[in-house]
Amino acid sequence: MRISDAADVPKPGLFRPTFLIILTLLFNLGATASKTPDVQKAEVENSRQLVKQADKLIKKGNVIEAEKLLLRAVNVAGEDSFPKLRLAQLYVKLRRLTEAYDICYPIAAAEPKNAYAYAVLGSTMLGVGRFKDARGLFFTALKMDRKQALAWAGFGMLEFYENRIPQSLNNLEEAVFQDPEQPDYVFALAQVSARAEKYKVAADAYYRFLAVSKDTDDERRARIKGLINFLNFLGQRQSLYSTAGAVKTSVPIVLTGNRPVIQLRINNRDEPLNFVLDTGSGISVISD
Repeated sequence: MRISDAADVPKPGLFRPTFLIILTLLFNLGATASKTPDVQKAEVENSRQLVKQADKLIKKGNVIEAEKLLLRAVNVAGEDSFPKLRLAQLYVKLRRLTEAYDICYPIAAAEPKNAYAYAVLGSTMLGVGRFKDARGLFFTALKMDRKQALAWAGFGMLEFYENRIPQSLNNLEEAVFQDPEQPDYVFALAQVSARAEKYKVAADAYYRFLAVSKDTDDERRARIKGLINFLNFLGQRQSLYSTAGAVKTSVPIVLTGNRPVIQLRINNRDEPLNFVLDTGSGISVISD
């Protein structure tokens, strides 16, 4: 019995390695489980750093390198959808609207509480001219997050395209308030302010754009500086137009397709020139 019992007892030399292996496996499993959230956090932090670097490049006008960084951010982001949405927003800026849609639509569908996803999707719809869809998406984004600057900016441009200038200005001002370092919002505010004949406001906005934008295109910056000087000049005038002549004048108009065309003679020339009347302008001036 003793010999048989002894044979059934594991030898110490054989037992110890097996026990150590089990302990090692358990320790490794525990370590892996405990590292998973940390690894995910590190991935998110790394991807967000890449996004920040890409944002700086976009401000400098280097969109090619910015796209490369955003693609890297997407690859290391794991389940974080933010870098993908940032990439989609860049594609909207570059008018690569199909690619933008393919990225942001699935995210908006999968994350119905992601206001940024709805804002990017709304910007995409705005870019393709689907104004009604864009309005609904911007509204949904702002309903979830009143500080969503992209949605405010999108609303501002939508109102501008539909010739509701005061509402456009209000929305763009809110976008700049929420994200004052975003050059695109400041530039849009400058454009719409000039359209509203708020020339001093437009000049200040263009000046602000030059400050927040790191665009290294010297020629473009020089043109904007010239525009600022011109807008400041206009802002000092009491009135841009001096009206004279008859109270009412009739001018013959010829419709070419859907374009109203008028014929005018320039500098007393015998041959008239064709001009297309801009029906979307705030005021059309015919001067002698």
